[in-house]
Amino acid sequence: MIDQYDEQEGYCRMLGHRLPFRYCRSANDELPCRKIADCWYDVFPVLEFLAANYSEEELKAAFGVQPRTRMATLIEIINRARGQQNG
Repeated sequence: MIDQYDEQEGYCRMLGHRLPFRYCRSANDELPCRKIADCWYDVFPVLEFLAANYSEEELKAAFGVQPRTRMATLIEIINRARGQQNG
């Protein structure tokens, strides 16, 4: 049952406050947050939950692509700004 843990609250390491599990399991366009295992591993068997409730393709979509770092984003912005100045 996908909603069995929905009312449990835990600390979100990305947002910095407490949230219900239902947010974590659907935060990424109805797919789990990429940090869900980090935040919930000590509360219940979250890896087993994910395996039982999401397909391999869904899990790859949720966890397969790493977000860009702030540094990479800043470098891209700086390079675009330089290009606009020169162009």
